[in-house]
Amino acid sequence: MKNISLLPPEIKAEQRLRQQLRLTLLCSGVVVLVFLCIYGGLIFLTYQEKNEANGLQEQIAEIQKRAVPYQKYEVLKADVDTLEKINNAAVGGIPNWYCLLAEVGSEVPEGVWLTECTASYNKSDGQQTQEGTKSDQTQNTQVSSEGELTIRGMALAHKDVAAFVKNLHAIQGVDNIRCQFSSEQELAGQKAYEFEIKASLPVQKGGD
Repeated sequence: MKNISLLPPEIKAEQRLRQQLRLTLLCSGVVVLVFLCIYGGLIFLTYQEKNEANGLQEQIAEIQKRAVPYQKYEVLKADVDTLEKINNAAVGGIPNWYCLLAEVGSEVPEGVWLTECTASYNKSDGQQTQEGTKSDQTQNTQVSSEGELTIRGMALAHKDVAAFVKNLHAIQGVDNIRCQFSSEQELAGQKAYEFEIKASLPVQKGGD
């Protein structure tokens, strides 16, 4: 059996139009809802980022506030650095003894222990030289500087002393390394060798 609609064609067309309109409105509503969700998400993320930025700004302000009492130390450090530069220029390149002795300690091999490590610095005036012609003369005064490193200690064997001397050659600025003596001793009922090593410390020359 077939369903026969007795409605006029105008009413049928109006019903189809209403159905299409409802479908269009439904699709439009879904699209608008999706856009609203996206927009709301963006607003939420923006608000969250803004809160985080405000929090960071507050932390920075708090850190800067806490750092104010320490700014005077920064000024003092700058003054110390300036004085250190002036002092280094005045002494004509004296080595950094702390770093030098630390490097020596790092090169001590197994079987060797140090009993004394000293460094000295000598500064002596050189000769004055004059060069020139009848119309021009130049006078130059040089100041020669040199240092000496003295290391004393004990070793379990002569080879340990030799290894230590070899290691010292790796230290920059240490030259003319020589073992002054290595003599056998008895230490706690065991043989040991007392030694003394000396080295030259070339230092930059200064002049006027």
